[in-house]
Amino acid sequence: ILAVWYILSKRKTTTCRDNIRKEILDIAIPIWGLSVITSAIAVADTSLLRWGLIRSGLTETEARYLYGAYSGYAMTVLNLPVGLLATLGVSVVPIVSGAVAVGNMLRVRSITRKGMILSFFGGICATLGLAFFGEFMLKLLFNNTASAKMLLLATPSVLFICLMQFSGAVLQAMGKMGYVFVSAVTAGIIKLLSEILLASRPELNIYGAVVSNIACYSIAAIINLYYVKKHIEGRCSF
Repeated sequence: ILAVWYILSKRKTTTCRDNIRKEILDIAIPIWGLSVITSAIAVADTSLLRWGLIRSGLTETEARYLYGAYSGYAMTVLNLPVGLLATLGVSVVPIVSGAVAVGNMLRVRSITRKGMILSFFGGICATLGLAFFGEFMLKLLFNNTASAKMLLLATPSVLFICLMQFSGAVLQAMGKMGYVFVSAVTAGIIKLLSEILLASRPELNIYGAVVSNIACYSIAAIINLYYVKKHIEGRCSF
């Protein structure tokens, strides 16, 4: 669609084509790379987690059962508030990008600060809600509470996911997709490495995946927040 639009409208633009190509590539390449890396990490995560569970002393059937309870039940319920809160980051993209386009970094900073506060308190509320009512939600949705403890221990990751999503959306709106790519790759590698070390321990097994999940999202959130702070405060003038 973009290619057709460009072909039909290129005679009307006065912008240098080289600049247009560079801007498109600056956005497209990190997004493409992020999609590829995210998919690869997801596949590796599934394989390594099952391998770690079997190495911890579980049979293949037990490993499959625990993985199903974790990914099919606990993570499904965990992602419910995450999906709802993700709309905050989506809604802020056009506002921030518009402010960046006119060079109004003070407005960007104000919007980012307010959005970050909303993301933080939304994440806290979602975390507490899952901690207190997670077992009830599992019973209501699946008539199964076997993964209630997994869900309870995984609830802190909701806060970090909310902060990661919002800060990533701000970086995207500022045209800094490369930093989102860096944080995602770094967090993904740490997730896989920690999962290998923790899930294979008999005393942890599936709960090693819970810990690595929290570590992954917290690191991604910290990296994103660092870059948001660096670029917003560095370009603001008072």
